[in-house]
Amino acid sequence: MGLPTVFIPYLHTRTDDQAERAARAAALGVGLCASSLTDVRTALGGVLDDDLRERLASRPASTGAQQAAEAICALAQRGADTALV
Repeated sequence: MGLPTVFIPYLHTRTDDQAERAARAAALGVGLCASSLTDVRTALGGVLDDDLRERLASRPASTGAQQAAEAICALAQRGADTALV
């Protein structure tokens, strides 16, 4: 079971669009986005709601990290196998 997440993006960065990533995660239903104090209060109230908390916790967080790790391991293994030949 996942944990309900409230994403609080840092809005004053030049190199990282945290607000966009947080909004995208919220749109996917894997968490809530809170960009202001009012949003934080609303989001924290939301994670106390049993139905919303269960919906958030039940969503699979598919980031592609598992698939990327498997591909890297396969490439590394293939390289290790050919290096020994």
